[in-house]
Amino acid sequence: MNRRLHLLLIVLWLGTLSCATLMGEAPTPVVTAVPSIAPATPTLANVPIVATPTNTPAPVVVPTRRPTPTDTPTVAPTLVGSISCPAGGNNLLVNPGFEADYRAQGNDATIVAQSWVAWWLRGSDTNQQPDFRQAVDAFQVHSGSSAQQLYKSRAQYQGGVYQIVENAAITPGTVLQFSAWGQGRSCAEGADCSQGVSVDPANMFMRVGIDTTGNLDAKAGSVLWSPYFNPIDQYLVQCVTATAQSSQVVVFTWSSPDKPRLNQDTYWDDATLVIVP
Repeated sequence: MNRRLHLLLIVLWLGTLSCATLMGEAPTPVVTAVPSIAPATPTLANVPIVATPTNTPAPVVVPTRRPTPTDTPTVAPTLVGSISCPAGGNNLLVNPGFEADYRAQGNDATIVAQSWVAWWLRGSDTNQQPDFRQAVDAFQVHSGSSAQQLYKSRAQYQGGVYQIVENAAITPGTVLQFSAWGQGRSCAEGADCSQGVSVDPANMFMRVGIDTTGNLDAKAGSVLWSPYFNPIDQYLVQCVTATAQSSQVVVFTWSSPDKPRLNQDTYWDDATLVIVP
């Protein structure tokens, strides 16, 4: 009995000791790896590039061609040799002031003052057919109520008007002077060209001529021409003197702007053909 009790006590002691040992051991922690997700580093391939403009246009200053005090139209006659320009005398022209009764010559783009005939050169970009019409605005007219206008938008032209003059007072050897007042207006853009003021104008290259043989061709070598003049935004007069070879002569005006412009107008008014001493 005592022996069994003794063995039971030994077994209980060993069991207690074993439990104490097991309870004294700390469990080994299990570390679970957590994946690290780092943001992707931006590259040039996926970063928008905003360029800083380096060619910002500067404001454009458009030169304005306005009459200056030195451009004041000549009112008093000027001298060509010993002959004043324009010379006085009986005017042999019909409708010298390019007044009313304008008529179409061939088409509606060629409206010309009575007793005058339109002409122009053809065949190249600089020889476009100009339009002809009656000019009536105050800044377009030298005197009276109208003037003869030629124009061609964004193009160059060489043209004018002529008149055939046959008069008993004209005989071979008669010295004649032809004169006309001319004005040009030229603007690169239409909004710039108001009330007869030009902006960035072309040169008008205007002149007057006489053919004393009666030839109607402005290109003929028999035409005697005045020097060119460039009357921008004002009327100026030009003259040419020639000796008649028959009782018939032809007088010409000539306009030939040297650059294309949106507004490209030339005006003629107050022409004279007189016999001079």
